[in-house]
Amino acid sequence: MVDWIQKANKEIKKDGTKGVFARKAKRRGMKTKTYANEVIRKYKGKTKNAREVKLLRQAVYAKNLMGFKK
Repeated sequence: MVDWIQKANKEIKKDGTKGVFARKAKRRGMKTKTYANEVIRKYKGKTKNAREVKLLRQAVYAKNLMGFKK
């Protein structure tokens, strides 16, 4: 695994926020990858408030991790 992912995963476990983005996707009746793509398409390159920035970062992180799964 890449070093930045290990550090990020450690922070997620410490903060207790594991699975938050996946739960958001499930509430909308979508798979995580589909929801991540939708969020990125909706907010990338646009002016955002703090909540939208956080959601966009979660989507990008989720999408990056999906690329590392075997």
